[in-house]
This record gives sequence, C-alpha cells and structure tokens, in this order.
Amino acid sequence: MKKNLILVVLLFLSGVRFLLAAPTKDDRQKIKELTAAGISLYQNKNYKEAMDLFMQVLIIEPQNATARQYIRKSADMILAPERKRIQRERLAILEKARKALAEQKVTGSNISQIYRQALKEMNQNYYLKASRDFQLVIDYDPNYENARVHLNSIQKKMEETALQEAMSDAEQLAYAKGFVAYQKQKWREAANQWEKIISLNPRQKEVAEYLKIVQDKLQELALQAHYQELEEEFNRIFNTGQKNYESKKYVQAIQEWEKITEKLKTENPPTKQQWQEKVSQAIDLALNEIKKLQAAQQPRTPTTKPKEEPKIEIDEDGSNKHYTEGLIAYAQGRLRDAIREWEMALRLNPNNEKAAKAREKAEKELKTE
Repeated sequence: MKKNLILVVLLFLSGVRFLLAAPTKDDRQKIKELTAAGISLYQNKNYKEAMDLFMQVLIIEPQNATARQYIRKSADMILAPERKRIQRERLAILEKARKALAEQKVTGSNISQIYRQALKEMNQNYYLKASRDFQLVIDYDPNYENARVHLNSIQKKMEETALQEAMSDAEQLAYAKGFVAYQKQKWREAANQWEKIISLNPRQKEVAEYLKIVQDKLQELALQAHYQELEEEFNRIFNTGQKNYESKKYVQAIQEWEKITEKLKTENPPTKQQWQEKVSQAIDLALNEIKKLQAAQQPRTPTTKPKEEPKIEIDEDGSNKHYTEGLIAYAQGRLRDAIREWEMALRLNPNNEKAAKAREKAEKELKTE
C-alpha cells in the first residue's frame, strides 16, 4: 500500500512538472508565429535574423525540434563561404605538395637517365625542360659529361634568338624572349611572352606547363605583398585601438580591434593565430574595464557620498554582432563559447535582453551536461 502511494505521488509530481514545462496556449501561438516568420527568413537567405527568431522559440520551448534544426541549418549557411575558402586553400596546399613530391631528384643511380632525357628534350627543341634537367645534373655533379656545355649552348641560342626582332617566326621569338626572362626571374615578362604563344598554339604543352609555373609564382608574390599590406593595416588598427584604451574609450577600442577579427574571417595570413590571440587578450582587458565601470554605477547607500563616474558607452552594433556569433556557437553545440559571446554582447549593451535570455538558457543547459 505504501509503495503504491509513493508511486502515485511520483506520477503526480511528474505530471505537475510536465504541466509547468508545457507551453501555454498563448506560448503555442507565439511559437507558431515565430516559426513561420523564421522559416520565411531562412528561405529568403536572411539567416542571422532567422536564427534570432528560432532562439526565441527555444527559450519558450527548449525541446522544439524545428527550431533546433533551423538554427543549425542557418549557422551552416552563414559559415558555408568560409568553409569553402578553407577547403580551396587546403586543396591548393595538397596540390603544391603533390607537385613537390613528383619533382625529380638526382641520385647516383638515375643521373645518367636524367642526362639522356635532357639530351632528348634538347633535340626536340624543348629548351625549357632540357635546361631544367641539365641544371639538375650539374647541381649533383658539376663535371658530369657535357651537361654544362649543353646548358650554356641552349642559353646562348635563346639569348641570340630573343634579340632578332625582325624574325618571321613570332612563336619562336616569343619562346626565346620568355626563356630569357624566366632565367632572369622576370616572371611577368615571361608570362606575357608565353601567353602570346598559347594564343597562337594552344597545344604547346611545354610552354603551357611553364606558363602555369610563372603564373603560380606571380600569384605567390602577389599574396606575399597582400599579406605585408595586411600586416601594416593590422598594426595601424591595433595602435588606434590601444590609444582609445589608454584614453579610457573602451568601446571604441573594442570596435577598432574587432575590425582585425572581422578581417581574419576572410583572410589567412601566416600571422593569423598570433593576431587572434593578441586581439582577444586586448578585448578581454577592455571588457574588464567596462565591467568595473558597470559595477561602479550600481546604486550606492545613502551614507556614501555620490561620486561622478564616466558613463558606459553602449555599442548596439557590436552587441548584436556578438549575439549572432553566440547563436552560431550555440548551433554548433559550443555552449561555453556561446555564453562568452553573449556576455560580451551584454557588456557592450547591458540592455540586450535577447543576449541575456540566451545566456541564461545556455547556462542552464551547461549545468545539465
């Protein structure tokens, strides 16, 4: 009898919890409206706004499967361009590594084979390939047979041909000019000459191969120059933020430093990780100062002499941006990162109710893990 009574009580309490947790009629209507509006926004590719509405649904009904599904889908769509860029970069690195592995390496056992290959290429007028292979042989053994003689002969022939502006064979002239420019590492000039050949004879495989080499080199040099400009820009921005911080303009400082964070979402310089860490530390320092100001502005006791404190500057745009970043982190299951983003949103704008509710929800979920 006692066991049956306990069972009845437990069932009753479970039912009470279920009733308390279940959405009211008004809640269900609001969920329906928010869901419909969120799906419409998603279909119109307004993914950030859609995530916001679906988070409001989850605050009312935490287990709403539709809202969870669309938050994940929206986050995936927001992150898709960045993922594609990273994938392209990875493929480019893999291709470069594959080509590097495929390059011939001269050893004592294959030097004669490479030398014979160079002779064959020279006889077929493939002077670019022949020069490359003769140079490989010379690098391994400077006195190997007539490798140096043949290499010098090719270079002399190309230099003489390149000077014959009046020659009737435009393809041969462009080939020689490109060869000489390539040897002098004048990549743009070599590319210009070989592009002429490809326009005349698209089947010229040797020229096409070396044109691709110089184009890759030009792209690499352009990327290096771009990263150098980016580094200078980041230093200027960071120093501006530092001056704002020293002047106690903490919100403006954060706004400056976050310009670097935004740039790093689409850029991948060699110093990316260092800048991310540097900016993150600087922003945390500024946020701590804002937190101190917020604490100083709490109501004082009547016996405390009023003291004027600098007002906290509200950055609604920055707050909303961190709110969205928190939604993306939440959709990916990174609750701690989401909470941190929403805390930053609240420090930049203490009146951001959506961030406050979202943080509270995530903190509850974190406790149940």
